[in-house]
Amino acid sequence: MLSSINWAKLVVQGRAKAHGVPWSKAEKDALKRGVSVEDVRAGLLNEEDVAKEDKKEEKEGKSLFRMKKDELVALAKELGLEFDESAATRAALMQEISQKQKENEEKKKQEKGAESKSEKEETESNKSEQKEN
Repeated sequence: MLSSINWAKLVVQGRAKAHGVPWSKAEKDALKRGVSVEDVRAGLLNEEDVAKEDKKEEKEGKSLFRMKKDELVALAKELGLEFDESAATRAALMQEISQKQKENEEKKKQEKGAESKSEKEETESNKSEQKEN
């Protein structure tokens, strides 16, 4: 009987880095030292790196790479993304969330640009009215 490796199960259990990608020796060592799976997947292999990232995230918010799947699911729902929770992978959720965040940033920039343009027009209009008076 032929059996194959169930990579999806290994990834979910933290026993593999990604589908078809085992942990490197350095990553295995970090996991043995107690660094979380999400942190190791994000490239943080020691407590000093984790502490630096924690301080950075206090200011900027948590990185998608350090979020667990349930956190990504909650964020994706908050952003209004449609997906099948049981089928969507962590990587797919990170990609979709990242894309949606970029779209939202672009919208904000466009709205801000439109606001400043209308403010300029209003200022110029007020100046021309003052000159007429």
